[in-house]
Amino acid sequence: MNLSLSEILKYLKFAAKKSHCSQPFIVGGIPRDHVAKNQNKFTDIDITTGDRTVTHLANEFSKLINTPLLSFPDHHTSISLDKFKIDFSSHFISSKISEYENIKDNDLLSEIYSRDFTCNTLLLDLDLSNIQDLTGLGIDDINDKILRTCLDPDVTFNDDYNRIIRVVYLATKLDFKIDKSILNWVKVNAKLIENVEEKYLYKMLKKSFKYSYGRTLRLLYELNLLPFVKTDFIYV
Repeated sequence: MNLSLSEILKYLKFAAKKSHCSQPFIVGGIPRDHVAKNQNKFTDIDITTGDRTVTHLANEFSKLINTPLLSFPDHHTSISLDKFKIDFSSHFISSKISEYENIKDNDLLSEIYSRDFTCNTLLLDLDLSNIQDLTGLGIDDINDKILRTCLDPDVTFNDDYNRIIRVVYLATKLDFKIDKSILNWVKVNAKLIENVEEKYLYKMLKKSFKYSYGRTLRLLYELNLLPFVKTDFIYV
């Protein structure tokens, strides 16, 4: 199905009303790139409601546009259209979130702080008119061009080892510095990258090398990841 962005947003608003879900937001790359004034075209639209009602929204949206909803092992769902892919949040909550008293009893905050990096936590309403920075760190870190985890790196990376290679990918793609706490954690725990599925690791490295082969290679070296990455993956 060939829908424009305005049509997708219109259907999402209608689906939200019909499903009685919590307020939906665009999260991740789109609001991040808006703040960074990055004018690159986007194809991925990440949607969250900050709670489990995101599943009702996804199902209702799928019905409205008569397009199948795809489910993935991490529990997020997705709809692929001609020009765009709409991803609905898995509503992942870190196993350690209960240790954070100011966060744990708020579904939306719990999901936002459970995300990978502060630059990916901004929420944009479906009218594309208002951005919320619930961590109070996202906008500043984007403007300062620095990659920082939302929670302690030991929590963020142990929640999902895929985030280790995402450090390399996002730092290269966005031309961001890497916070010292991330640098130190990855250097010490570099071997954990062996837990990342090879298909995903190869995909992220391939993307990163396209942005900058030199910086990708330097980061793999600086983060002590080279000994744990297959040589075949370095010469993609």
